[in-house]
Amino acid sequence: MIKVLYITSARLSFSRAHTRNIIKTAEYLNQEPDCKAVVFSSAAEPKSVQEIFESKGVIHSFSLDISLHKRSLLCAVVRLRNEYDILYFRDPRLVYIALVARFFLRKRVVFEAHGSHEWRFLKSVWLLAFYAAHGTVFITERLRQWYGADTARSVVTNVNALDDAFFTVDRIVLRKQTREQLQIPDDIFLMGYIGSTWWYKVDVLVVMLPQLAENVKLLLVGMKQNEERHIRSVARTHGVEDRLVIRNRVPSQDVFSYLVASDVLLIPPTLIYPGSICSKIYEYLAAGVPIVAHPAGANDEVLHDGKNALLVPSTQAKPFADAVKRLQQDQQLQNSLGRQAVKDAKQYTWSKRAHDIHVLLQRVAFVKN
Repeated sequence: MIKVLYITSARLSFSRAHTRNIIKTAEYLNQEPDCKAVVFSSAAEPKSVQEIFESKGVIHSFSLDISLHKRSLLCAVVRLRNEYDILYFRDPRLVYIALVARFFLRKRVVFEAHGSHEWRFLKSVWLLAFYAAHGTVFITERLRQWYGADTARSVVTNVNALDDAFFTVDRIVLRKQTREQLQIPDDIFLMGYIGSTWWYKVDVLVVMLPQLAENVKLLLVGMKQNEERHIRSVARTHGVEDRLVIRNRVPSQDVFSYLVASDVLLIPPTLIYPGSICSKIYEYLAAGVPIVAHPAGANDEVLHDGKNALLVPSTQAKPFADAVKRLQQDQQLQNSLGRQAVKDAKQYTWSKRAHDIHVLLQRVAFVKN
């Protein structure tokens, strides 16, 4: 039995991709044979463990300790040193704990790398976390190359993943129900974007609306109120505010319904770091809806132009508008992209992600410290 202590300072009750990633990864690691993963968080949590599990769609409960607020995460790791075999972390800011665990407690360490950074100081922190680890989980092959990692001491797996329920839902029925709820008639061509505007240039999606037919509307889900104010201001400037359909923060379990209600899903230009990837890609694929995306970071490791998406390597609105027009005029292309997207999505499940990580954990468990 490999016992894993997954440490984090993240507030797991927050509705963020990375918090769901931590919870679901731990959930499915516990479904792997001979593996027990315990999550320790030092953040102040306004919700109970059960409420966190419900908000993240946890099916198989596991050990989650959120009692460490105002106490030292390092002290907890030291206190529990005989109860785990491997320390697992993904936040480079916790590298000091990894260093103590490895060189003073003589424990094996695994780091999950989600990005790179070109700023000198932050780059050194990322690299220190990598060098402190016996093994590293990378979210893209490009990121592994950025670190120059040995393939024997690392694994590449998807950053985000899908529950099996994504592939059993009746997408046609769900689409009809959601569009009725949104009051979107069948003759409206609905472009969808899910997420914040923090890393993504969502302005581009608004600016392209005047270049498209009047029956094209833009659905934006997941923004904060200040982000909505900015987007509405941009839309007013271009005379298209009436073509916006906005739903701010929604429960994570409701996101998929907005995806399948769309006629095309968009990933605008983004500021993600080299080797990083857009975490929403996997749910986009599972929706079976055509995708128009910027190939920033390593998006093109999952999205392939003309096969499961249309890639637009531009930061300007016109090329995105042209790609949407192309889809509107070609129903056969819409269908083929959607079918291939669903087919490709099936390789990105939480079970697959956990299995990839478990293979690395098994290797690390027998590495000499």
